[in-house]
Amino acid sequence: MKEVDIPLLLLLLILTASFANENEPIITTKYGKVRGNVFNVLDGQLQAFRGIPYAKPPSENRRFKPPEPMDKWNDVRNAQSLPNSCYQLRDDMFPGFEGAEMWNPNTPVSEDCLYLNVWAPLFKTPTPRPEDRVPVLVWIYGGAFMSGTSTLDIYQGHFLCKAQNVVVVSINYSFHCFQRKILCQQNQVFHNSFLTHLFRHECHLEHES
Repeated sequence: MKEVDIPLLLLLLILTASFANENEPIITTKYGKVRGNVFNVLDGQLQAFRGIPYAKPPSENRRFKPPEPMDKWNDVRNAQSLPNSCYQLRDDMFPGFEGAEMWNPNTPVSEDCLYLNVWAPLFKTPTPRPEDRVPVLVWIYGGAFMSGTSTLDIYQGHFLCKAQNVVVVSINYSFHCFQRKILCQQNQVFHNSFLTHLFRHECHLEHES
């Protein structure tokens, strides 16, 4: 079984941007083109691409197995809204209590949930100079492999991206019974978990007019 090479996710980012529409930038990833949005944040702007698939939906014959890489696509996929959250139990012990509700999924739950989100600075020139390169921060939410989602309001990366001039990447990952079978395979604890690939990655942003 082919493993997902998450370095490529991160962002696969041979991000070649088209400036045909200033408010809806289009980037080219390893798998195909995606369309994002430009947001006004603090005293400036940034670009965001929310809901980029990094693996095939782990459903049907791919359920309970390591994630498989996406097939390349030819059209332009929209990455303009937060993705599905992975299946999990809601915390309904204190219904209506904001301190508890804020951690419950705020997007539909689905097996089709392996997506990532990217917030990145806007470049002044079509091709960034070497000195324009910025750090990449990858956020992996907690939850004891029982709950969590990158879509929560508290996890949105726009303020951090703008305030610290960094690229922020957040990911969704399956857990609970869907991940446990993978992690418990003999001699493959964490080997087949896509999370292991996060520790070796290379990420470049390259804009072209």
